[in-house]
Amino acid sequence: MNLLSFDFWFNYRFLALLPIFEKLFYGSVILFLALTVFFAFWKKKKSLYTGLWLNCYSFSLANLIIGLILLFFYYEQVAFFSARAWLGLWGVEIIIWLINIIKQLIRVPQKKRELKAQMDYNRYIPR
Repeated sequence: MNLLSFDFWFNYRFLALLPIFEKLFYGSVILFLALTVFFAFWKKKKSLYTGLWLNCYSFSLANLIIGLILLFFYYEQVAFFSARAWLGLWGVEIIIWLINIIKQLIRVPQKKRELKAQMDYNRYIPR
């Protein structure tokens, strides 16, 4: 099969994934379930990272739901919705969301410095 052919990505006949990719697909759904549970606990803690944990929780929950929907269509062998293009689109969405999370993680030290400067400034202001 040619990876760059239209028929490979948008085939309207059900084609099973290779066993390694099928296990990877199941594993990614299980991973998103575990991440959803993990970040559900961390998002409740109040700290400088609360926004980051909330964003990670939203990321894992949304991808868990998308993964379960795609897994259902793959399991039921629905031709159009189990096409490889949907898995590729899901992968692109995951990459874009991870880039945004990394950008937010990079801004945390700057927020920490701003918070420390604000606390130092407020120390000398009478109340």
